[in-house]
Amino acid sequence: MERFKRMSPPSFKGESNPLLAESWMREIEKIFGAIRCVEDDKVTLASYMLQKRADVWWSWMLRTRFEDGAVEVGWDDFVRLFRAKFVPEHIQDKMEQEFLSLTQGSMTVLEYKARFSELSKYAPHIVADERKKAKKFVMGLRPSLRTRLVAFDHRNLDEALSAACRQEGLDAWTGLWLTNRLDAWSTDFYKSVVQLLSQLRLALRLEKIQHEYPKSPCFDWKIGRPISASWSFDFLIVPPQDLLARSVD
Repeated sequence: MERFKRMSPPSFKGESNPLLAESWMREIEKIFGAIRCVEDDKVTLASYMLQKRADVWWSWMLRTRFEDGAVEVGWDDFVRLFRAKFVPEHIQDKMEQEFLSLTQGSMTVLEYKARFSELSKYAPHIVADERKKAKKFVMGLRPSLRTRLVAFDHRNLDEALSAACRQEGLDAWTGLWLTNRLDAWSTDFYKSVVQLLSQLRLALRLEKIQHEYPKSPCFDWKIGRPISASWSFDFLIVPPQDLLARSVD
């Protein structure tokens, strides 16, 4: 109990707003996960935080359905009764439909799993079987992950989650490597284009000079080497400094 109290758990007074009821339940379950609460203690700790209308309701439930606590109350029973009382049926139906259509989308695998677990509580008849629950989880993954996992028979959600996380990590590493290679290739290609254009520009200037001064004694026209694999120019100009300046645009 002391570890539970140190987490500052919220209280619930039985407000009619179903969103408040759901928010309270989520916070309580988060605390249970943080302190690694055992199943046998969950109902006692959660009911301790019920106040006013909610406390009256639970006291009545213990007397009428569980013989003043003589009959053991499981956590799943508590959650089911709590939602039946404070979360209207149409809200539960909406949550169930959201679960049925849930896909990973832009979420990470862990974010998707958290949402999957949260909504699965509204469809207990669908996820009662562990293998079916794992299959539903896999079928909601992104296509790139789903196609690699759907052929495997995962025994439970934990197995499916571990496999999905491994594949997501592999995709992240592969994507980073490919991005780095594309950056390197793009840089090399850009440098090659710039170099080619610079050489081509110089060649065009020299050709202009050759055209304007074809018989000038100041030039010595010789056979030149190819500038690139696809371009070659059969002249090499050695102009004096003052004439070279005139060739610049």
